[in-house]
Amino acid sequence: MLPSDMVGNKKPYDRHKHGEGLNGFFGEVLGKTIDRESTTEEGKHCKKARENMIDFTTYTFPQYITDPFHDHVAEALTKVSYPPHHKDYDPTYQYLMLFAPPQHGKSELVSTRLPPFFLANNPDLPVGMVSYAATLAERNSRNARAVLQDPKFNQVFPNLKGQFDNWRVHEWHTHDVGTGEPAGGYALAVGVGGAITGHGFGLIVIDDPIESWAHAQSERIRETTWGWWLGTLKTRIWEGGKIILMMTRWHKDDLAGRILEEEGTSVVRPAHSITPVDTTAAGDAFNGALAVALAEGASLEAAADFANRAAALSTMREGAQPSLPTREEVDAFAHDFGGSA
Repeated sequence: MLPSDMVGNKKPYDRHKHGEGLNGFFGEVLGKTIDRESTTEEGKHCKKARENMIDFTTYTFPQYITDPFHDHVAEALTKVSYPPHHKDYDPTYQYLMLFAPPQHGKSELVSTRLPPFFLANNPDLPVGMVSYAATLAERNSRNARAVLQDPKFNQVFPNLKGQFDNWRVHEWHTHDVGTGEPAGGYALAVGVGGAITGHGFGLIVIDDPIESWAHAQSERIRETTWGWWLGTLKTRIWEGGKIILMMTRWHKDDLAGRILEEEGTSVVRPAHSITPVDTTAAGDAFNGALAVALAEGASLEAAADFANRAAALSTMREGAQPSLPTREEVDAFAHDFGGSA
């Protein structure tokens, strides 16, 4: 979580212009669609897909397999997508950081499914999609754009479509079917260091601003990334706009580390000293335990301690699933090795 003064204020956030969220934007057409679909299982799933990111993801991508980690991330992304006048709007979900190893399904949620879902909830707000290189940013943009073209997206949000006369890979705009006019929202893909003059954003998604472990060790690359963030990117966020930074951490002085040091706060919890047997699934154990503890209402510090214990226990056994500990074992571990249950 980042402090509210970390970004410059550009365009005022017009609460009246943004209407009343999904129901105000789609109006009677959406209401009739919901009524017609509410009697079937697919219809119920479609209705839930309008309300939260995890159901939107599984409805538009049925092959996507979720676990508590994805559920927790999607819950946060749903809250990020709410406009200020939404009944469940939470101002603490304005700036988010997400750290996870590669191949955890985070990009599918954050870079592919979130932009169209956010645009459906905030039809006149631009979305900036940032990665370490323009090629990756444009790949993410292409994937997100494909979601908006999917017939299942049209079933969920029937009044928002692509504006096909303004439909490039690096920049694509949306169209309000109800008014027959451009909706105002669009997505712009850019690599770190790229030009974004003339653009402002209601949401900026940063997906892996540094390419690899080797690049993260380069002080020059870290300084270049930090300078672009400080002097260019964060000046492009509108008042009331939101920022999501998602990355694999390879260096304590990477972009996330520098932001936390210069502009925010961080929580550091000690790890347990153990003799590992097999580290397979340690990350899965940590992520799953962290999501469970947070879902149960634990503080971030307590949840991190719980996840540390689960991960440490998993490394003391061989295998993947067989190494995952039970709740009772994690609680007992606190007494045997120190810490609170």
